[in-house]
Amino acid sequence: MLRVMIVGQSYVLSESRKKLTYLAGYPELSISLIVPTTWEHPAFGHYEFQPAASDASIAIFPIPIRNNGRAFAFSYHILPLWRAIRRIRPDIMQVEQEPGSLALLQFTLLARLSRAKLISFTWENLAYRQPGIRHYLERIELAQLDYLLVGQFGLGRGVPTKRLSPPADGVTQRRRRCGPFRAAGPPTSCITHWVWTVAL
Repeated sequence: MLRVMIVGQSYVLSESRKKLTYLAGYPELSISLIVPTTWEHPAFGHYEFQPAASDASIAIFPIPIRNNGRAFAFSYHILPLWRAIRRIRPDIMQVEQEPGSLALLQFTLLARLSRAKLISFTWENLAYRQPGIRHYLERIELAQLDYLLVGQFGLGRGVPTKRLSPPADGVTQRRRRCGPFRAAGPPTSCITHWVWTVAL
């Protein structure tokens, strides 16, 4: 069984976790989630993680964070995070943080320590030079990624093509490469399953 660990602050909301429930329906996948215990959104306010009945098929590990609400500057408390990773023993870490963030830097190091493949996601134009230290963090993290999900073609310039996924609108053409696909699932579930297979 492929052990996949997802990381992202958007999963504080139970609605966002529904796609993980669909992915957990694949018998060959074991899905775990690292999520902040709380998240302060600059525009929409305070969110607190609350377990839901639909989470039953996912192993969830709420972890406290520092610099709450600062997308590029927040980080997870390292001891509870490392304990969770030791329990999960992931084959793949999918960290839904932009390159150049402190949180992704944490998982860049922890993926190597735990010998897991590392996947990240970007909506940023990687050809643009980020200001200050973010530029150097981005270069370090991109060099260590095993795979990069891009929101649209052209965003991943400078990253080797073999490590880029196509945009999600290419899902239909690739369904056969994912094995059984349930029509009730979100379109992104198939492309995500395909990327995990290729990343290994």
